[in-house]
Amino acid sequence: MKKPTSIHKSILKSEAKIQRLHHLISSTFAKRDDNRQSYESWQNACTNFHQSYSTLVFRSFSR
Repeated sequence: MKKPTSIHKSILKSEAKIQRLHHLISSTFAKRDDNRQSYESWQNACTNFHQSYSTLVFRSFSR
């Protein structure tokens, strides 16, 4: 098996962050209607995901 290249490592790192952000959306979604704080947590998770996604995906390929 070949040693991972820097672009491969970058892609894996970005993928892991996208998965963490997506998991946070899922876990906060389940409780978003419980109270205002839970709703805001879900909104923040969504905002963070959408603000980060393009950078994480396209950053991997720009190196």
